[in-house]
Amino acid sequence: MSGESLHDLPSTINLEQALQGRAAGVQVIQETGQPGAATKVRIRGSSSLLGSNQPLYIVDGVPVVAEGNIPANGNVINNDLITQGLSSPLNNLSPNDIETISILKDASATAIYGSRAANGVVIITTKKGSETKGPVYSFNTSISYQKAQTLDVLNADQFRELWTEAANNSTSTALVVQQMRNGTYFKDANTDWEKELSPINPLSRIINFSASGGNEKMRYYGSIGTTAQDGTFRNSNFDRKNLLVNLDFQASSSLKFGTSINLSNSGQTSPDASLFARMYTYRPDMPVYNPDGTFTFSDGGVSENPVALSKSSNINKTNLLIGSAFGELNFARHFVLKSTLSINYNTGNLKSFYPSQTVKGGWAKATGDGTGFGQQNSSQALSHLWENILTYNQSFGKHVLEGIAGASWQGNENEYMSASGMGFPQDDILNNLSSATSNFLIYSGKTQSGLVSFFGRVNYSYADKYLLSVSARTDGSSKFAVENKWAFFPTVSAAWRLSEENFLKDVSFLDELKIRGSIGLTGQQNFGVYQWRALFAADQYGDNPAVIQTQLGNNRLKWELTTQTDIGLDFSLFKGRLNGALDYYVKNTKDLLFTALLPGNAGFANAISNLGRSQNKGFELALDGDIIRSKDFTWNLAINVATNKNKLVSLNSDFLNPANGNITPPSGGGVLRVGESLGLMYGRVAEGIIQNKAQLDALNALAPDGIYQVAGTAPGDLWYRDLNGDGKATTLDQTVIGNALPDFSGGFTNSFKYKNFRVNALFTYSVGNDLNWTAQAAAITFQSQASSENKLAIAMNRWTPEKPTSQPRAVYGDPNSNYFGSSYFVYDASFLRLKNLTIAYALPARLLQKTRFIKNIEINASGTNLLTFTSYPGADPETSNASGNDINVGLDVSRYPIAKVYTLGIRAGF
Repeated sequence: MSGESLHDLPSTINLEQALQGRAAGVQVIQETGQPGAATKVRIRGSSSLLGSNQPLYIVDGVPVVAEGNIPANGNVINNDLITQGLSSPLNNLSPNDIETISILKDASATAIYGSRAANGVVIITTKKGSETKGPVYSFNTSISYQKAQTLDVLNADQFRELWTEAANNSTSTALVVQQMRNGTYFKDANTDWEKELSPINPLSRIINFSASGGNEKMRYYGSIGTTAQDGTFRNSNFDRKNLLVNLDFQASSSLKFGTSINLSNSGQTSPDASLFARMYTYRPDMPVYNPDGTFTFSDGGVSENPVALSKSSNINKTNLLIGSAFGELNFARHFVLKSTLSINYNTGNLKSFYPSQTVKGGWAKATGDGTGFGQQNSSQALSHLWENILTYNQSFGKHVLEGIAGASWQGNENEYMSASGMGFPQDDILNNLSSATSNFLIYSGKTQSGLVSFFGRVNYSYADKYLLSVSARTDGSSKFAVENKWAFFPTVSAAWRLSEENFLKDVSFLDELKIRGSIGLTGQQNFGVYQWRALFAADQYGDNPAVIQTQLGNNRLKWELTTQTDIGLDFSLFKGRLNGALDYYVKNTKDLLFTALLPGNAGFANAISNLGRSQNKGFELALDGDIIRSKDFTWNLAINVATNKNKLVSLNSDFLNPANGNITPPSGGGVLRVGESLGLMYGRVAEGIIQNKAQLDALNALAPDGIYQVAGTAPGDLWYRDLNGDGKATTLDQTVIGNALPDFSGGFTNSFKYKNFRVNALFTYSVGNDLNWTAQAAAITFQSQASSENKLAIAMNRWTPEKPTSQPRAVYGDPNSNYFGSSYFVYDASFLRLKNLTIAYALPARLLQKTRFIKNIEINASGTNLLTFTSYPGADPETSNASGNDINVGLDVSRYPIAKVYTLGIRAGF
C-alpha cells in the first residue's frame, strides 16, 4: 500500500483506519467515532484469549505496540478510557509522511519477527529524500465538516404518551405509576439533548509542509504538520503536531550513515463513556437548568442530566518520539553489516475532572451536589533496541543466494503515577488536583522487561524459477521463568514460478504464474510483564505498615505458540492489466493463556496458566485490474475478499457450566464454547410477539402448571422458545443466538482518471456478522424509569390491541422480561459502506509553468462514510462495545457515534 492512497483521507481517519478494505485478510473495525480513538485490527483472525490480538507495527524499523499510555490502575474512569481505545501511539503518526505500508501475514514473512509476530506484522516506512537538482517542497491543507450518525428519540409529547400507556397497562399500584396515570409525573419542557450536546460546527483541519532532496552524498526529507479535529459532541477533540526528519549520508563507497526522528505531540479530550447512552435515554420533558441556574434532574432516574455530565472532561496529552540511527558497512563485495540503535519513548499526562453535579463528582439524587472528583496520571514508556544484521548476497550463474544473520537486544521500561481526590471548593477554576481536600488516593508502579533475539534467513533462487527460503529465530524473554525463557521459531517456504517454464512461455496472455507454500512457528508474549512471578505490595496491618502477597507465581508459564501453514497462487495477465493472489491458510495456536481455579488452601482464588488451543483458517483473494487503459482515460478496479473460520479447540473446564457447555471468563462478559468460535452471543430464543389470548392460552396449555412463561405474560409480549422440553420457557432455556464474526469481509476500490480529473471510491463490506443491539432492550421496553426513561422513536411502533405489531407492548415493570437478552435484539449486521469518495482536479502544467516555481496543484473534495447499505436498524452496523476485547464483542451499547465527513483540500508542489 503506497502513501499516495493515504493523501485523500481526512483528518478524522487515523493510520489504522487507512488499512480498512485495502488488504485481504485484514479486518479493520472502527468501533467508535471518538476523535483519535484506536481501531481494532485483526490479521487472519483472533487467536489469544488473554493476550493481545493486535498486530505488531514496525515504524522505520522501530517496534511499536498499539497500546495507550493511560494507566490501568483499577480506576473506573481510566478503565472506561482504555475500553474506548484512547491514546493509541499510532494516532500520533501523520499519514502524510508515509511512503509505504506493508502487511505481513503468512509464517514465511512474519517468522523473522518471532515472538511478536503471531498476530501479523504491519511495516510502516516514512518518506525519504532522493537525488534532485534542488529542494522539492510540498504543501497540503484541508478542512472537514462532520455530522454524527445518531438515532431519533421520542419528543416530549411522545414520551408522555408512551409512559402513560405503559402505566395504564400495568397492574402496579406504585406511587410513580399513579403519577404517570394522572399526569403529575411529567414536566412541561421539550428538550433535544443531542442538540444541547453538539457543537455548532464540528470542523477538522490539516496543514502539512515538507521539503526533500539530496545528492550523491546526502539525502534528506523533513516535514512539519498539524492536525486539529473537533468532536461531534462537546468536550471531545483531538489535535496533533508532527515533526519528521530523515537523513541518509553516504560517507564513502562502502560506508553509510542515517537517522530518523519522528516526534509528535497530541492532545485528546474525551467525554464520559456513558454520555451517549444518556443522550438517548434521558427524559425530554425536563429542561436543562432550574430557574436558579443549577442542573435539573429527574425524579424517576438516578443519573445526572446529559449536559451536566458533558461538563466533565478527560484530557490526555501524549509526547511520542520514534527515532533511530544506523551505520551500514559494505565489505568483501558480498557482505553488508548494518547496526541500528532505536528508541520509542512515549509520555502521557491524563487529567480528569468531574464537577459536583455529576455522579462521579459525588452528586446523588438523595443527597444533592457532591464536591467534585479530579485525578491526574502521568506515565512514561521507554523501549530501546539495538539490532545488528549481516547480509550476504551473491549470484552463481543461475543461482542466487542471500543470507541474513542478526541479533537484537530490546529493553522496555514503563512507569506511572496516579493521584486523585475530592472536596473541590468549586468547579470552574479551582479544579486542579491541588485544590482537592478529601478522599485522596495515590497509585504508582514501574515495570521492566527485556527481549534478546538471534535470527537468520537463507533465500535461494535458481533461474528465478525455483525459490526456497529457510528462516529461524530464537527469542529469550524476561516475561517467563528460566526454564521457559527461550523459544525457537523456525519457518520454511518454497515457490515455483511456472511462467518461467518452457511449457508456459508461449502463453501470450500470461505474464507471471507462481505457486507458493510456507509453514512456520511464531509466538505471543504481549501480556503482563510479571505474570509468572509471585508479587507483593505494601499495605497496612492495624496501625503498622505491612507487605502482603498480591499474586501467586507460576514458573511454568510459557509462550503462546502459533503454527501457520499457507498455500498461495500469484498471477499476472494481459501485460500487467490483471493481477491477483489467492491464499489458503491454517493457524493453530497452543498454550493459550487462561485462568485456572486454585484450591482454597492456596490463598488465591485463581492464577494464569497455559490452558487452551485455538484455530483460524480461511481463504483470501485479491484482484487488481485495469478495466480501461487508454491515453486519456483509465479505470482500475481492486477488490479483495477473505474468510476466516475461528474455533476454540480446547480449554480448561474450571469455569465450565456442564448444563449448557458455556465457559464464562472470571472477569465477566462473553461466553466461550469448546468447538465454536469467539464472539458468541448467548440468550433466549424469541419466536415473536404473542398476538392474542388464544395464542397465549395455547402456550400455557403446554406447561405442567399452566403457565408457559410467567403469570404476567399477556398479548403483546415476547414469546420465548422452550429449549429443554419441560413445557416452560424460563431463563434455563438459553443457547447461542448470534456470532459477531463475519462469514467473509473485504473491500473494493474503483479508481477513474480522465486527463486532469481523478475519482477514487473505496467500499468496505462485511457479510454474515451479527450485532446484539443491547441498547435497544432499554430503548423499547418499560421495565423501570430509573434504568431508561426516554426511548428511541421506534418505540412508537409498540404492540397495541388496535395495532398489533412485531414489537413488545408498553407496560410498566415489564412483567414478561421482554428486556431480557434474547435473539429479538440480535440482528444481521452485514453492510456495504462507501468508506471514502474523492474527486480531484490537477491544474494543467502549462498554466503552472507561468509561475516558474509551482510544479503542481491539485484541488480535491472527499466524503467519508457517505453511504451505508445494511438491514441493521441501529446507528452503525460496525460498532462494538470494547476495544481490544475478542470474547465479549458484537454489542451495540451506544458508544460515541461515527460521523459522515465532508472534506475540501489542496495539495501543491514547488
